Amino acid sequence: MIVNLKRYVVLFLTTLAMASSVAVGTASAATIFFEDFESDPAADPAVMANWVHNGNGSGSNASRLFDTGNYGGTRLWIASSANAAAGTGIDSTATIELDPSTTYEFSAALVTETFSGNRTATGTYDLLIEGASLIGGPQSFVARGDDADGATPNDSNSYEDQLTTQYFDSGVGGNLTISIAFSGTDSSSAFVGIDNVSISTIPEPSALLLLGAALTGVVVVVRRRV
Repeated sequence: MIVNLKRYVVLFLTTLAMASSVAVGTASAATIFFEDFESDPAADPAVMANWVHNGNGSGSNASRLFDTGNYGGTRLWIASSANAAAGTGIDSTATIELDPSTTYEFSAALVTETFSGNRTATGTYDLLIEGASLIGGPQSFVARGDDADGATPNDSNSYEDQLTTQYFDSGVGGNLTISIAFSGTDSSSAFVGIDNVSISTIPEPSALLLLGAALTGVVVVVRRRV
């Protein structure tokens, strides 16, 4: 009778521990900022609700919102090496409030606005609070065209293989500024493009995770005594 009771206890604790682990495992990142430029008008120069041109470069295609036939036919910000100075880019103006000492993920489609996956452009991105970088200063990226994944380029393709991501700690917290800038291109003078910019929180180990670990330990102890 006692042995059977202990076995039931083991079964119950094992089930509870597994449920706790599953609950934690299914927790997902929460997006607190997302920009796809679809609510802004296609225009040259670009007029944006959540961004401002950083002032580097001028003239046609220095800062433009463009409806492309690539990447799913989406709207994105572009700059041309033929008309924009190196360093031209955009800075976020939206309120993106970060909690202190919290891990976040930055993600953006940093691309070359062309069908060819062989044409490249380069640039930098930085994540700042009150002018201080949270990621050690501007980080470089290499952008490629729509068929960089080897697929036939068409308007059903996505940015799936073109996302640049960075995990970072918010430090003291505050309002985040995202700064993305164009550096240059290869000899093809491709356009650099920016789209689908997001900031997401990363779930921390929760009470459920600690409960699952504790219950696992209890299960081990009970099994040894059975």
